[in-house]
Amino acid sequence: MNTTLYNLVVEVTRRCNMRCSHCLRGEPQNKAMKHKHLINFLKQVDYISDVTFTGGEPTLPSGIKAIYDFMDVCRMFRVSVGSFYMVTNAKVWRPEIPRLIVDLYHFCDNNEVSGVDISIDQFHDSIALQRSAFRRRLNDILWAEIGEDMVKDRLEIEYENVLEQGRGRQYNSGAEYNPEPPTIETYNNEIQIMDGEVYLNCNGNVVWGCDWSYLDQDKPENIICHSSRNFVNALQRKYGPIEMEV
Repeated sequence: MNTTLYNLVVEVTRRCNMRCSHCLRGEPQNKAMKHKHLINFLKQVDYISDVTFTGGEPTLPSGIKAIYDFMDVCRMFRVSVGSFYMVTNAKVWRPEIPRLIVDLYHFCDNNEVSGVDISIDQFHDSIALQRSAFRRRLNDILWAEIGEDMVKDRLEIEYENVLEQGRGRQYNSGAEYNPEPPTIETYNNEIQIMDGEVYLNCNGNVVWGCDWSYLDQDKPENIICHSSRNFVNALQRKYGPIEMEV
């Protein structure tokens, strides 16, 4: 039976080069995505409509390596991917960053919503000059390479919208994270997992919802299963059986 994911989020690293006061993850950890977790998970999937790469900071060397590993494993198991998305703090320029984005663009088969966001909210004001130079250089290279304006600004965050996860709890915003349950449809021997986000983290756990702190990701009620288990069966046990249609 074929399996399609509409929204997959891959946590490529838990390392970060900033300590933002609003960060929903909490304190960084010296962890990166392992190749075996990608193999365990991606061999169960046939098509991914949109993949988001998150962290930590995904443009650190550990994150870049994990993203290339993701593409390699997808090729190994013939997993097709429609489009990609990531957010960067744009603190440090690395020549391999535009190469990675170009490679992702050619790897994906749709790119309808592919893009890179740069955080320009008030929590990143301390690196405004680096961020501006980063944006110009990245835009110029991507336009020359693929003729697409893929870099956008992620706008200011209202304090009342800061999630009470990780360091964000200090703001007492009242903004709780409640991911919507999945919609699972079947048709002609294909399972389609729609709505919400399936999140693969650096511990190898498949989590429902992407905006959890590292601490809350480890709570049993948020874990679907480990990547080494059949996550579709685990979804059925957690959210109810799938009714087959033909």
